[in-house]
Amino acid sequence: MSSILRFIPLGFQWETRDPFLFCVHHEDQYPKGNGKLGPAASLSGRHLGQDFIVKDGWRMYHGQTPGI
Repeated sequence: MSSILRFIPLGFQWETRDPFLFCVHHEDQYPKGNGKLGPAASLSGRHLGQDFIVKDGWRMYHGQTPGI
């Protein structure tokens, strides 16, 4: 018996069981990291916390470092 239930093609938005949830993906080319789990690149000109514009190939959504 296979653990795989079915195959579906993945587009921009992925199918979910709940119509009020959505799941999407994108590809960012993040720069090399620094010792504080942040990017070793300038954050100048970014709207930290709302950085949805691809600048230099990547976005920084949640401030200067990931919330751990």
